Amino acid sequence: MWTQLNQFDDILLESTDDGIAKLTINRPEVRNAFRPKTVNEML
Repeated sequence: MWTQLNQFDDILLESTDDGIAKLTINRPEVRNAFRPKTVNEML
């Protein structure tokens, strides 16, 4: 079961109880293109 960790504008960050994390770029309107804000949210 995935649990959302934080609220961001450009990414979705989820984890499992086992400590596995999943980061999803969530900008479908621009085909998930990176911008400086996207990179900053991943740091």
